[in-house]
Amino acid sequence: MAPPPQSKVEDEDDMENGDVRRLEAAITGAKENLQGQITNLQGQIADMQGQIADMQGQIGNMQGQVADVKGQIAEVKENLQGQIADVRTNLERLIVDFKDSLEREISILEREMREGFQAIAGRFDAQSARLERQGGLIQVGSRWSARITQWSEKVDTSIEREERAIALMQENLRRLENRLDK
Repeated sequence: MAPPPQSKVEDEDDMENGDVRRLEAAITGAKENLQGQITNLQGQIADMQGQIADMQGQIGNMQGQVADVKGQIAEVKENLQGQIADVRTNLERLIVDFKDSLEREISILEREMREGFQAIAGRFDAQSARLERQGGLIQVGSRWSARITQWSEKVDTSIEREERAIALMQENLRRLENRLDK
């Protein structure tokens, strides 16, 4: 059977009641949906806060590691500065020792050179004396040779004159003998 006809006002009230119920149902659904989304967002916020806390922990760890590395760098720097200071000291000592050794060697070499030059000078003096004696003998010898040469030339000239005179006399004697024999 069909329901009894309702009046137009009742129909409108029913329609409004249905709209209100639907509207209430939509609002309730939207509210529940929003509450679910809010709960979901709150869960995500809580997760993010946990992640932020983890990240802050990691940042703290990293800061600790950075501090450790800085400490290690400071130790290495200090160690290197000490080693550099040691090397500088050793290098300075080496340079000073090398300079001292070089000065000693130069002094020894200078002394040896002086002694060598003195020995050479002594030999040169002896050689000079020998050369002077030899030079004197050569001069005496060359003077004597020059005098002997002059004397021999005079003697040769004189002998030649005498030989000519003797030859002339012999010629004259032969002529005289030939005249007498004739």
